[in-house]
Amino acid sequence: MFEKESEEYANKYVTEGVDELKIKVIKGHWQDGAEFGYNKANEWNYVSEKGLPKESGRYFVYFGGGENGVYPLDFDTEANDFGYWCLQVGENLGVTDTIFETITERNEDKVIAWKEIVLPELKEIEE
Repeated sequence: MFEKESEEYANKYVTEGVDELKIKVIKGHWQDGAEFGYNKANEWNYVSEKGLPKESGRYFVYFGGGENGVYPLDFDTEANDFGYWCLQVGENLGVTDTIFETITERNEDKVIAWKEIVLPELKEIEE
């Protein structure tokens, strides 16, 4: 899958005088690393197989219904459920508190699968 990119990367960074066998090994490692990262970023964890996340945070969740069934939601380990952080507003329209409303409390569909949100690596902008 990443053959062309690993070839270009090896040609750019491997110095002259390195034998062909070492170049093949280097290309293979770069390709394996790229494929591992790609697969990890696109890996869905099915609740029926792997359960819920072990850490609180924001995840992509799949409810079913094709591409339209994927949403970013928060997971809270204390509630052991996905949900939404909501603001409670007082009489003077100031925020008085935040609460976590779970999808179970809101009577929403159950999560079928979840995956970590992997942000792209930021590159420095040259001036």
